[in-house]
Amino acid sequence: MRYSNKRFLFIPLIIFFLSCTKLFAQNTDRLIGKWELLSIETDTAKIEFPKSEKFKLIISKDSLQYNLSVNSCWTEYQIEDSKIIYHSIACTEICCDDDNSSLINYSGTYNIEGNKLFIKNKMGVYQLNRIKED
Repeated sequence: MRYSNKRFLFIPLIIFFLSCTKLFAQNTDRLIGKWELLSIETDTAKIEFPKSEKFKLIISKDSLQYNLSVNSCWTEYQIEDSKIIYHSIACTEICCDDDNSSLINYSGTYNIEGNKLFIKNKMGVYQLNRIKED
């Protein structure tokens, strides 16, 4: 009799852990897509970016790539506790990027609100807007 009671307790635990894993996967899936940088808010200023092909961020399942004012960068990333984490970045070196390009760092704690992606790290808060796919 005691053995069957333990089995009934074990089943809800499995269901709970599976549902948590599914919720985490759904949340990270929302990151996948194309984003345009709207602004970076630092301790001293808020820098707004006009709509253009510059400063686009593309997130796939295991990698991200982004454009600076001239060059492009890419890296593999991981998600841990709602944080985007990457360790090394590869970038082209076609020409010199503008001063705002040195502020770009998409690692950090992220939050998605509607079509807006917010990434917060030691540089500041990055606000991006999802680009609608045609």
